[in-house]
Amino acid sequence: MIESGNIQEPASALPSMDSIPTGELYSDIIHLLTQKINNLEKQLRGKEQENNKLYGIIETITKQNSQLVQELKETNTALEFEKARSQQKMIVNTASPSAVGYQPDASAFDGQPTPRISYRKQPYQPINSDTVARIKNDRRHYAVVCDAAIVYWQRLINQGLVDSNLRATAKCGVTVAARIVCCFQNVVDPNIRWSFFEKHWKMNHLQSNLHRSSYRDEKKYAVVNRIFGRSDDAPFLVKSKLEEN
Repeated sequence: MIESGNIQEPASALPSMDSIPTGELYSDIIHLLTQKINNLEKQLRGKEQENNKLYGIIETITKQNSQLVQELKETNTALEFEKARSQQKMIVNTASPSAVGYQPDASAFDGQPTPRISYRKQPYQPINSDTVARIKNDRRHYAVVCDAAIVYWQRLINQGLVDSNLRATAKCGVTVAARIVCCFQNVVDPNIRWSFFEKHWKMNHLQSNLHRSSYRDEKKYAVVNRIFGRSDDAPFLVKSKLEEN
C-alpha cells in the first residue's frame, strides 16, 4: 500500500547559489543597476527639458512685461508733457525782478476765477544779503540767486517756506522742497542744480521726492506753483523731460 502525503524532494534537487558562477551573478547585478541608472538619467533629462521650456516661457513673459511697462512710462510722460504745454498758456506774467508781492496777470485767467495766495500775516523778512553774496561767489550756483530768482525767494520767505538765509523751514517738507527746486529749474534757469539745495537744505535725494506726495503737504503744492507764476495744477516735471519732448 502506497501512503499519500507531501513528498519533499531532497535538498540536492533545488538550484543552489553555488551552481551560478560568481562572475555571471555580478554581471547580472551590474547590468540591472546600469539599466536603472540609464532610466533615471533619461527621466532627469526629460525634467531638464521641461524646466528649460518653462524658463524660456518665463523669460519671454518677462521681456513682454518690461516692454509694456516702458510703453506705459512713455505714454505717461507724453501725457504729462502735453498737460504741461497746455498749462504754459495759463502761466501768469511774473512781476519785475524788484517786485516782492505777487501780482497775477488777470488776462491769463479770462473766464476763470483768479487764483490767490492767502498770505498769513508774518513779520517781513528781507533776504540776507551776505547769504546771497556768498552763494554768488560760487559760479556753479550763481543762477540760484540771480535777479530773477530773488523775486521767488522773497515770495517763498513771505509764505514761510524758507527763512531769510534761504534755508527751508519746518513748514517746508521734503516733497514741497523738491517741487520748489523743480520750479526754479523750469522758470528761472535749467542749470540750477539739485546738489546745491540738497547741501544748503541738508536734504538728501531731493529729486527722488519730486513725484512723491505727502497728504500733509498737498495743499502747499498749489502754493508753490502760484509763487512761480504757474497754475495750481501745473505738473512738476524735471527740465530734461520737457526738453526731450
